[in-house]
Amino acid sequence: FRQAGDHRNSVAALVIAALAQAELGERAGAETTLRECCRITEQVGQLFPMAFAKVHLIHVLADSACASHRQEARALALAWVTSANPNQLHLGVAHNVIARVEARDDDLEQAEAHAQKACELLAVFRPYRLFALTTLSAVLLARGRAADAQRAAALGVQILEEIGGACEVELRLLLAESCYASGEGARGDEELGKCVSRLRACASEILEDGARERYLREVPANRRAIALARSRLGDEGDLHEPPWMRSARDRDRGAG
Repeated sequence: FRQAGDHRNSVAALVIAALAQAELGERAGAETTLRECCRITEQVGQLFPMAFAKVHLIHVLADSACASHRQEARALALAWVTSANPNQLHLGVAHNVIARVEARDDDLEQAEAHAQKACELLAVFRPYRLFALTTLSAVLLARGRAADAQRAAALGVQILEEIGGACEVELRLLLAESCYASGEGARGDEELGKCVSRLRACASEILEDGARERYLREVPANRRAIALARSRLGDEGDLHEPPWMRSARDRDRGAG
């Protein structure tokens, strides 16, 4: 795309690459890539790719450990939350970003209000609604409303099973955690087992050892899932083993 001078499509590819970086725990790299996307689109004056890049930049910034980055995300999101903005997708994303920032700052009441609004606005944008349902479930669980958190997470899992998408490990983890908080230990163990199974499947596709470790240790939801599985299920399984090692071990077992 770059060689052909196609900035619009080159930015789309870079945004996808940045999302992959974030999913692998490389949040600083994802931020750098997305800022570069914004710079390119602003330079050439392409409004749609610019908005596409900013939608995902504020998502990454909202989950940053750096307070100034979270406040930057909040400021960018607030600029979209106006009555004059007709774009329902941008409005929904903006409310979700504000909700995540408010949650990190322990204003759970405001976080819930924004997360609920995001879920409403993104009802017809189901891939993006997954992010909002993840936020809403986490906020409701933090507020001690386990049954409501469970319903939000269960809806997210239902959407995942229908169309696939992002946030799978975190949504399945939230479903398990909300089951435990509701006193449904057996169902919680079942859902946690599904969560760890999906995490194991994803980890098994990462062939480079360092990248796999970063994915399992640097992504907060993955780290939480591993710790909870160790506590509840008593077995972390083979999450940290590369596929070739598991295959060799399984062959040895079969030969024995």
